[in-house]
Amino acid sequence: MTISDLPRQTWCLRTRPARFMLEQAATVRAAATRFADGQVNTVFAVNEAGACVGSFSRGDLIRAVAADVPADATIRWNASFERLHIGDDYAQHLAKFDKQLGNVIPVLDHHGRCRRVFERTRESGLEIAGKRYVPGGKPLVIAEIGNNHNGSPDTARQLVDAAAAAGADAVKFQARSLSELYVSLDEAYLRETDYATAYTIRQLARFNLSHEQLSGLMDYARQLGLAAICTPFDEPSLEWLLDYEPDGLKIASADFSNLSLHRKLIDADMPVLMSTGMNTVSDIEYVAGLLRRAYVDCTFLHTNSTYPTAFSDVQLDFVDTLRRLSPSGLVGYSGHERGTHIPLIAASRGCVVIEKHLTLDRSQEGMDHSASLLPQELAQLCAQLSDAAEALQGDSGLTRRVSQGEVLNAVALEKGIYLACDKRAGELVQPGDVIVRSPRVGLSPLEWERDLSGRPLTRDRARHAPLMAADFSGLAAGRGMRPEFLGRFGLPVRQRDAVAVQDRFAPAFVEYHLFATDLEEPAAQVAQVLRGRDVAFHAPEQFAHEFVLDLVSDDPEVRARSEHLLLETVTWCLRVAEAARSDQRPYLIVNVGGAVGRSQASGHVPPLNRVEAFDRVVAARNRLWDAGVHMLPQTMPPFPWHFGGQGRHRLFVSPDDLMAIQSHGRVEFCLDLSHSYLACDYLHRDFYDDLDQIADVVGYCHVADARPPNGEGLQIGDGQIDMRRVNTALGLSGGQRPWIAEVWNGHMNDMEGFGIALDRLTEAFSAQA
Repeated sequence: MTISDLPRQTWCLRTRPARFMLEQAATVRAAATRFADGQVNTVFAVNEAGACVGSFSRGDLIRAVAADVPADATIRWNASFERLHIGDDYAQHLAKFDKQLGNVIPVLDHHGRCRRVFERTRESGLEIAGKRYVPGGKPLVIAEIGNNHNGSPDTARQLVDAAAAAGADAVKFQARSLSELYVSLDEAYLRETDYATAYTIRQLARFNLSHEQLSGLMDYARQLGLAAICTPFDEPSLEWLLDYEPDGLKIASADFSNLSLHRKLIDADMPVLMSTGMNTVSDIEYVAGLLRRAYVDCTFLHTNSTYPTAFSDVQLDFVDTLRRLSPSGLVGYSGHERGTHIPLIAASRGCVVIEKHLTLDRSQEGMDHSASLLPQELAQLCAQLSDAAEALQGDSGLTRRVSQGEVLNAVALEKGIYLACDKRAGELVQPGDVIVRSPRVGLSPLEWERDLSGRPLTRDRARHAPLMAADFSGLAAGRGMRPEFLGRFGLPVRQRDAVAVQDRFAPAFVEYHLFATDLEEPAAQVAQVLRGRDVAFHAPEQFAHEFVLDLVSDDPEVRARSEHLLLETVTWCLRVAEAARSDQRPYLIVNVGGAVGRSQASGHVPPLNRVEAFDRVVAARNRLWDAGVHMLPQTMPPFPWHFGGQGRHRLFVSPDDLMAIQSHGRVEFCLDLSHSYLACDYLHRDFYDDLDQIADVVGYCHVADARPPNGEGLQIGDGQIDMRRVNTALGLSGGQRPWIAEVWNGHMNDMEGFGIALDRLTEAFSAQA
């Protein structure tokens, strides 16, 4: 739960305050230990009666150390700490706590016991089962099972299985103690009451599952990695759930006005979701105030309680108002309409929860089946919500980020400024001296007119030469590079720029990036521009007729063709290396395959037989070693681009693959930093911990920056990778392994990108010398 009542501050309500508490007799050492794990910045004293009687902050610890207070001394608690009390409406009180005060505020009951803690934090969003859901991100998708099991625990388990397979985050059940829920269950009463009530009671009497059965189903859901959420329809069921401790509680619209049930939620140390169907704004405001005063971590869900709901009755425009009323400051959507498109709109409006009923058969008897999704529809919704979350990512809508794909396409699609005639250094370049042509190499027409039109050149340029910023400044990137700090560094080259790269930067080696068409070029012609320098090669991955190299394919024809093309590549590379008089066994960087195409990237991805894949990679590596090259499989991003479409990789994305293959045979890898950083972000892994794990099997590196979710090959410093930490893990500056600066389009604009990358890496690596 997050409340953003303060500018640039976020208050998070912690419903489990134990980690903030220490015994009143605790020592300074105990507080230091609690602070050391980074989980808290302030602790509170609890006396023998359980009351909170003092505070001790990280700042207090620093002052104690400075005053030479012994570590085993009892903490001198601050008795005048700030606090809130159950019954205070925090919406009215939080604003008084400014940045000068502590970042943790305990919430005390009338006995002085700490029941909640407000913590100022950078975190935001709804946290359930260890995962956090934020507006604009992928929402918590709840598959509401409800009574669609029709009283069968086996059917309920099938629904749980279906929810997990579809990609839902949670399942929700309903708990009822029927004898406590209705005035009477007698048949005589049912005959006398209204038809809708009688029908509902008879259905529930047939289909209701016991608390014991529900606990078994929630345990099963958790085993499958799903969060378990349950709706109590009466106080005995709520008490049972508080004892069971599911991952979250959901209060149905039918109980939105059940204030006695709400007041018992003070004992809930888990998130609460509450549907708002059948209630007016004034009703919602009243309940919101009650929940705030009880410090219940509650998020309201927009709902229409009809089954199915007509689209005209959905009223999604109320979501923004409901967010302002919701105690947590967050909002969700529980939909009963048909189809999957309305939840997508709700997610785009910032809903952090999407709840839909799930059924195996819409024609079954029961109240909710007709308004429920089938498993394949839920899978479609989950995939669409993931896609929508990616599409909504940005910089708060304030700026437009040019994607890496656009940067690459700009070269071919945009236009650049070219000289219409020869020009000497010192001569002005006027509008009549230039022409606009494709491809865009160097300055765009806009950049030239806005920044450099009418300026003098600082060097001679020939007719039809593309104009660069360096043509007017005389300053070339790369002047700050110092080879002694860069180890065994290289640069990627093509035939067109190999000589210029070597003259400008004098790398220890170059990596020749092959296109499939290069295999038709005479090897001697390419070797001529390499000048006897050591050379590595990057094998082509894409070939004619949209064929993608795949050495691990289950299709024997694809595999055989891939092996044939790779052997052709090896033969060509050896001829080039021999003609170039390269002394070392050439490295060959290979994308070995294992991806699925764009048609499968957003849906179900078939599993890869890793045992067979590892065996095939090891066999290929051994064959190529015998042929005379050192093959290095490259680490891959989760979503590669092939022939203009985005697929999904299944091999050498996780660092675990790099270690697991070693039991099949020794294989060294080309670690592509930007690929692997994106992979770790996607897999929720610590990139730097993984570097330490895989360092021994990294024989070569591609160095570029990255920014999730798909910003790869970025200029050094334009992404999120800490190059100093990379150097510490891999020893790049010490020459322990060869590496190249592989920033995308680094050769463009008179190799400006390469120069900037080497300047920035020199700065990063030299700081560690």
